Amino acid sequence: MAWRIHREAHRETKTKGPVFTDWERKDKRIMKSISKISLALLAALALSAVTSRAEAPLRNTGHPVTLFIRGPGGSMITPDSPPSTPLWDSRFGLPALAPDGHQITLEEWLRVQSRAESKCVRKGTHVVIHLSGLIPNGVYTVWVLVFDGPFPAGPDGAAPFPFGNLVGVGSLGANDGSENSFKASASGEGQISVNMPPGPLSTTPPWLAGTAPYDVGGCLLDEFEFHLVGVYHFDGKSYGPTPGFVHGGSEQFGIRMQP
Repeated sequence: MAWRIHREAHRETKTKGPVFTDWERKDKRIMKSISKISLALLAALALSAVTSRAEAPLRNTGHPVTLFIRGPGGSMITPDSPPSTPLWDSRFGLPALAPDGHQITLEEWLRVQSRAESKCVRKGTHVVIHLSGLIPNGVYTVWVLVFDGPFPAGPDGAAPFPFGNLVGVGSLGANDGSENSFKASASGEGQISVNMPPGPLSTTPPWLAGTAPYDVGGCLLDEFEFHLVGVYHFDGKSYGPTPGFVHGGSEQFGIRMQP
């Protein structure tokens, strides 16, 4: 009898062992699951950080442009040109007139200050430009210049053509030019906020005439470099998909964007 009791007790002791082992195995499985979840969370956080960096806006400030304006008799504008110099455009020799009819001086032209930010969005590129020092009540249009290499650059290394790597030009926003114009306030301030969709630009550089407009396949930040250029219109009008320089106008500010 004692032998049987001892044997039964021994059996109970043996049966209790596997129960403890099963719980231990469950604990290990739970710990493995927690580890996998933790790793997944860490991966998601890392991906989120990378995505946030990729979606961060590209910002830059601009500068006045004097390349396409001239002084009396077609004279070049230089750092030594007097602030009181009256201005004409370089293409057709038309006087740069303000909305009130007076001829704009170099001092007025150089007052412009600009800053821009661009960000990739689902519909292409969202671009915002803030401006001050504009010609009061002046009409402006904004143009996108796309480069496939550094600016300035060109075929001649000693005296490079600045726009040698320019591959496309077009109106900011819709390529029919319906979204790229704005009017400065009476105090010379302005702002434009536009979505630039993927697709062909509205026009081509003059030296690429006859070729198809450059196609922005997605976001402008995927390009090598692009510039946002503001044209002041002497006659107070905009001309759709092209700048309409023949009617009087010139580039007053430019903002270089380098992704």
